[in-house]
Amino acid sequence: MHSIIIKKQSFTLSIGLVFIILLLGLATEYYATSPYLALLGSSLLAIIIFMNFILKTPNITINPFFIFSIMYSGYGIGAFYYSTSDGYFGKFLSFLDLDRNTIESSMVNSLIFCIICYISLALGYIIFNRPITNDSLIIKNRFITFIEKYYLLISFSLITVGLLYWYWVALITAGGLIKLILYFQAFRHLAEETQISTLPYHLYYAGIFIWLLGSLNKYQKVSAHFIFFSLIGFVMGLSTGRISLAATYLMAQMLYYYFLFPRKRKKIILLLCLSVLGAFIAFFLRMLSNSFFIGGDLRFSDISLIETVIGGGNVSDLQQLVIIFHTFDSSNALLGVSYLDWLRNTVGTQFGLEPNSIGLMIKEMYIPNSSGAPTPGAIGEAYANFLYLSPITMFLFGAFLAITHTKILNAKNPFYLLIYSIFLARFVFIYPKVDSTMLVNFIWGVMPLILIVIPFKIFTDFTKKH
Repeated sequence: MHSIIIKKQSFTLSIGLVFIILLLGLATEYYATSPYLALLGSSLLAIIIFMNFILKTPNITINPFFIFSIMYSGYGIGAFYYSTSDGYFGKFLSFLDLDRNTIESSMVNSLIFCIICYISLALGYIIFNRPITNDSLIIKNRFITFIEKYYLLISFSLITVGLLYWYWVALITAGGLIKLILYFQAFRHLAEETQISTLPYHLYYAGIFIWLLGSLNKYQKVSAHFIFFSLIGFVMGLSTGRISLAATYLMAQMLYYYFLFPRKRKKIILLLCLSVLGAFIAFFLRMLSNSFFIGGDLRFSDISLIETVIGGGNVSDLQQLVIIFHTFDSSNALLGVSYLDWLRNTVGTQFGLEPNSIGLMIKEMYIPNSSGAPTPGAIGEAYANFLYLSPITMFLFGAFLAITHTKILNAKNPFYLLIYSIFLARFVFIYPKVDSTMLVNFIWGVMPLILIVIPFKIFTDFTKKH
């Protein structure tokens, strides 16, 4: 009876939010300088809100469909912004020789495409979604018992190595930690000059994840010391200029805590929202970082948060879809090749292959001298490969998310849950904005953890027997 009341309240709330969003779209359309964008954007946001309320199961508000939808909402929010921007449609489109009418009609078509693909994704998720049985029960095994025994030894060894390497990188590239943090936007330039790799940073992140796994399963809580070192890891990631990596590193921890402890879920949702907001603010601070690095005088009045986040291509953005639609057709469709780029960008680089992605391809075609490259997003990548068959691709991805979610949560395995939490944060959340190459982020998030813990367990088991 209680769950029925909750569902009724959720449905009523979703209808109310949908109504407000649609009214806002109509009102914005009245003042718009570009027609139909606000109306279609509000329709997309209304569908996103309604679908997520429908797919909400008791006690599990956060699921992969919801996480995907957060970043996907950028298309709808961007539509409101571009509808009143009076001809400004983002920094990347400014490099292309397209007139305003062409861009406006392309953005309208892009929004319609966004709506169709999202509905296809939702259908795939709904059809293959299954109930979660007793989601509060976690089953321990010999591996988890091993982690509980040795997690402090493994964690602090990895954290120490990571901290020392970070300090060394700071001295080599910027002359100290404070300068490295202030120059975070310029880190890629500094790293290229000094030929410094940040791969050892992942040892630190692995140490944090092992600490989280061991302490939560043993003591059912996190300590103040863990929070301190976890935040150090966030600053470490931020100092590389990769804001999404730093933010998703924290998100993965929160998601793991969320799945593990149902009673704490409302607090975790709030913390997740704050982390996403913090990431957007960090995008805004990039411009200040550039100012510190070049010694310029930049005033806050010269910076627009909305323009930095949306026009700068830092979220799922319509300008990127317009570029995709004007680049790919039946003559040059990739036919699934781009979905192997993540393999080329991990294993292939060890054999001399250059990194590849649709974003890099577009950058070389249109804007080779630009800082940064437009990313196609999940549906942009689908279009570049399969054109108007893209909704089928999104349907299959929705089905994959539903099946994976059910299997992992019903398995009740804490280690699987941790891996899954990293997958949700470092791939599913970013995927709508970038493309499938984000699998590299997930791989580097879990491989050090696996490659260190598993051999250590094998070694300890062997020594005990002999």
